[in-house]
Amino acid sequence: MAVEWLPVMIVTTVEAYLMDVLVCAAGIDPTLMKRSEQSISYSELTKASSLYEVRTELRYRWSKNFVDTGGPQCWVSRLTAMGARA
Repeated sequence: MAVEWLPVMIVTTVEAYLMDVLVCAAGIDPTLMKRSEQSISYSELTKASSLYEVRTELRYRWSKNFVDTGGPQCWVSRLTAMGARA
């Protein structure tokens, strides 16, 4: 029974790790998000304590969208297009 959960746990771990890596990468190279068309509402903006917090939130939204779209095969092609190596 535990063996049935192993693929689920691995995929969940990979997704979480990929999201964190993408957030970090976008912090270093903002051009990764140039076509993301992210936006934030006025309400969210006024509640934010800093511009850093707003930028981090937008990066997490972008990374979540990246991970939620297409699955692992799509991730590999998109990461390759971003300059990732094998």
